[in-house]
Amino acid sequence: MNCSIEESLKRVKKIAELASKHGVKHSGGIAMALGCSYEGKVSPTAVAKLVERLMEYGCSRIGIGDSIGVGNASSVNALFDELLRVVPAEKITVHFHDTYGQALTNVLVAIERGVRIAESSVAGLGGGPYAKGATGNLATENLVYMLHELGFNTGIDLDEMVETGMWICNKVGKPNVSATANAMWALKNDTRKNELPTTPFLR
Repeated sequence: MNCSIEESLKRVKKIAELASKHGVKHSGGIAMALGCSYEGKVSPTAVAKLVERLMEYGCSRIGIGDSIGVGNASSVNALFDELLRVVPAEKITVHFHDTYGQALTNVLVAIERGVRIAESSVAGLGGGPYAKGATGNLATENLVYMLHELGFNTGIDLDEMVETGMWICNKVGKPNVSATANAMWALKNDTRKNELPTTPFLR
């Protein structure tokens, strides 16, 4: 952003005021809400105070992002303890990156706290190099598989999504990092998929 948090809020306020003046619905977002590549650990209380400011600016929704993917079940719960004091869960959107493989767990924690919108990316593509070692987005296939198993109706055809993810990865020359997509693709394209395993499982 090339500015302080306070300066950024001033800019956001001007945009929000202009949007409100013209009847445009607008939302706000906080990146690096669980960890920052510049500041390290981020205080949940500080994030809640920023959310409170954004709500004062008339934001209809608040996006909470873990841009470098350092969040975990403990830190996400701690953050929500503070967030839910200032904003209802139904107004929160979560965006978790999967650097340490915790994104899906973090979404589950958010769901348990009342959140119903989570952002993700087909095949886990995208993301930004905000920190050394940071990886991409949560794979949509993994998220949809979990949600379907939990009984949620997403309206998404997972088989079609897997096909699409494999297609786009082939086009852009990137690997598909979705475990769900890779497992489903292997089963679909394995002619031996109906055979019993030759080695018995350990019990």
